[in-house]
Amino acid sequence: MPSGPTLTGRDAELAAIARLLERAAAGTGGHLVITGPPGSGRTAIADAAAALARGRGLPVARISGTRADPGLAVWTRLLTAADPEATPPEAGPDEAADPEAGRLAAALAEGGPRLLVVDDLDRAGPDARAFLPGLTARLGSGATALLVTAAEPLDLPPERRLAGLTAAQLAPALPPDVRHAVWLASAGLPGAATRIMDELTASDGGDAVVRLALTTPSRAPFLERDTALVRLLEAALTRGLSAPDLARAQARLARELLGDPTSGPRRRELIEGARRRAESTGNPGTLAEVLDCGLHALWDPLAAPERRDTAERIVALARRAGDTDLELRGLFWRFVARAELADLPGAESALTEYAAVAGAVGDLEAAVVVLSRQAMLATVRGRFAEAHALTDEVATRGRRIGLPDTERLVASLRGRIALLRGNAGAEAEQLGTMARRMPGHFYEAALARALLVSGRPVEAGLELERLLPAVLAGGGPRWLGAVADLAIVAARVGTPAAARELYGVLRPFHRRLVVWGGANTITGTVDEHLGLLAARTGAMDAALAHLDTAVEIAERAGALVWAVQALAARAEVRGAHGRPGAAGDRERARSIAERLGLPDPSPLGFPGPAPARGSTPHPHETAAPDATTAGGAARHDGTAAPGTATGGAPTTGPAAGRAATGPAADATTAGGTTGAATSTTAVGGAAATGAAVGGAATGGTAGAATDGTTVGGAATGGTTVGGAVTPRPATGSATASGTAIADGAAAGDRASDAWELVRDGDGWLLTAGTETARLRDVRGVRYLRTLLAAPGREIDALDLVAGGPGLRVGAPAPVLDDAARAAYRRRIADLDDRLDGADRTGDVDAAAAAQRERGALVAELRRSTGLGGRGRSHSDEAERARVNATRALWTVVGRIETQAPLAGAHLRASLRTGRVLRYHPTPEAPRRWRL
Repeated sequence: MPSGPTLTGRDAELAAIARLLERAAAGTGGHLVITGPPGSGRTAIADAAAALARGRGLPVARISGTRADPGLAVWTRLLTAADPEATPPEAGPDEAADPEAGRLAAALAEGGPRLLVVDDLDRAGPDARAFLPGLTARLGSGATALLVTAAEPLDLPPERRLAGLTAAQLAPALPPDVRHAVWLASAGLPGAATRIMDELTASDGGDAVVRLALTTPSRAPFLERDTALVRLLEAALTRGLSAPDLARAQARLARELLGDPTSGPRRRELIEGARRRAESTGNPGTLAEVLDCGLHALWDPLAAPERRDTAERIVALARRAGDTDLELRGLFWRFVARAELADLPGAESALTEYAAVAGAVGDLEAAVVVLSRQAMLATVRGRFAEAHALTDEVATRGRRIGLPDTERLVASLRGRIALLRGNAGAEAEQLGTMARRMPGHFYEAALARALLVSGRPVEAGLELERLLPAVLAGGGPRWLGAVADLAIVAARVGTPAAARELYGVLRPFHRRLVVWGGANTITGTVDEHLGLLAARTGAMDAALAHLDTAVEIAERAGALVWAVQALAARAEVRGAHGRPGAAGDRERARSIAERLGLPDPSPLGFPGPAPARGSTPHPHETAAPDATTAGGAARHDGTAAPGTATGGAPTTGPAAGRAATGPAADATTAGGTTGAATSTTAVGGAAATGAAVGGAATGGTAGAATDGTTVGGAATGGTTVGGAVTPRPATGSATASGTAIADGAAAGDRASDAWELVRDGDGWLLTAGTETARLRDVRGVRYLRTLLAAPGREIDALDLVAGGPGLRVGAPAPVLDDAARAAYRRRIADLDDRLDGADRTGDVDAAAAAQRERGALVAELRRSTGLGGRGRSHSDEAERARVNATRALWTVVGRIETQAPLAGAHLRASLRTGRVLRYHPTPEAPRRWRL
């Protein structure tokens, strides 16, 4: 296979060089800048220019810029190359301020005619680039032609940018499909295309398109799509692939589509198919690659335990396959998962092993990854000088090897330190740019936090309102960090309603860390954010429990930055409610912050308890502006707005459906009004002295509480259960938005003791804590109920679709002829289509009739097809059962996710599908299901 010429399609650039040389030969100097990405042919252009000059009898001096050139060293080397007898002046970086720099420029410009060539000037550093304008201004005084090449534009015309070539220009002799594949893999860059074609020539044959699809690396940074690679993989999937190659192509495509937030269903479908095929091959390397791609493509924030387990499997499979690259991927996931689960010592151990394996094979990209994570860990421990030095090393090494993520890695590391030090103005501008560039990845959340830190709270609050619905329904690598950033904003300037919603989605991540993507950034403990949100709603016992956990995790990890944050928040919550320890926490937070060079932690303005009538308030117990919520809002001047109880009944009638009785004392309501209370926060109903019994109160109004908090209308001293009181203390505050905030509950308690999936008229009702989802009576719901009833037990797909056990392949039986088997299968396929249609439309009767007929046909086919016939149908039916059960189950889970996101996320993380299906509850699962 011939190599493509690197000067093809560069006629305009060659003509510009010829004109430059003609002017120099005539006695007039000048310059030309050629820029383009690596592989675009810059060096080939420089070679051609040198050859043209020599052909005209012009002397040529040529050098290449390197990162070892300090200051103006590259220009002094060029002068020496042009005139070995010259004694270059000791030049400083700035010609205007340094006469020696002026003399260097004059020495380079004088003389001629000649051609001076500097290849890769941008590698020589900013001082070398800054010298160029002064030099070019002098060239007209002599006969020196200067050609400069660089990767990035220098903004010094005349300048020509080398773009990619067309497929026909690149490789005209190749077959059209291979030519197109080479063009996609090379981005049209001739240098890259030449290398690719040489590799294809040296390969052992096979489908060139498939080979390129499986080996071409992505050129896009993390969370951006390499559209050319996506097109190449799509093209490969249309060809006749072997099972291993098909699995790898599907998995690679799913991974690359992570950059498209709308592609979730497609990614899941691709990974499920790839995993099934990879498992069937028995090839450990194929399966390890598919599992790695699956972790990327289906990046479920809640599934850290599964991520950890899959990482271990990838490492084991890679070692069996003898594939170090795959082993490194598994070790990287081990690091990420351990960090997510707040095991920083374990994460550092995994990072050390990752670094050792990478060092043994000379993996330069992995070395940069290690440095960036070490910089992040130094930051959270407050070793800022070390973090800065490591970040500089990341920048130097990443740029040297052309790592696509280098600039973003460096920006995130430096931006985090700037944010901690309160210097977030420039960071806000950069985040706004990223949000426009990468919609759907929640950069607006980080922007909202940066705006808040930089003293722009109104703008931060507006970003919170704009982004909250999308984040609550979202997911992906940046999702948890986005929720945490919005939690900071909501705790300062958001409404309690927003705080409750964010608390609800963060609660399953209790005792974890806020890890962004591949743990290039960790911004603190989840419990710190849960504590801030709980405090914002007035659930102070829950806030303190979470903040205690946050302090414990920070201290155990030696993360002084997190300790400052958690101690400052706990000090304010304790002080607002007259709890002991506030002064000690405050002093310790200030002391650590001062020694780290951080600003004094700013107050968050949490609501304290309102003083009893006639009493003198504690200095830290003044009410916050938003001391009351959904039932009626407090004004910022402290006066009551209409609908807010301030020691009596609401001024404009009952709020949110529940009336108040009696004076208010030490109570904050949301979703109802305040009745008589004693040091309580009633969220979701009125506070009074007594307990709710099926909507009626004993010694108070419905949903009342005494010295505690309500749980969906329940009270301390009694919990409402189906109209009766269970003598059990309430465990949380049911919020107006439907999220339970555990006030006084143990930090490790699950959000709810039991979830339900029960009949509701013609359909089903799923209740998960305070989330609900109404579902039609379709196959997927029945399959789900069967799995939930047997947690941890594997159920054969054949049994699941048949509604019970006993339908496995039996003893040998007479064999049907081909025509009969074909007729049975056509009818079964037709019935499958009808069942799918019935599921979509909710036609329960049609689904039941089709299921009955299908069951009868399957049973007859089983009886009639035994081990003695070639047309044995067991494997076909098992596969059909697997496909139908999997499709029906995930369809229902998808519907649940739209109505009850937390329940849907739990089911998504806990269900296992395939030939056998299983409900494997995650640690955040309810204690039991009512079915």
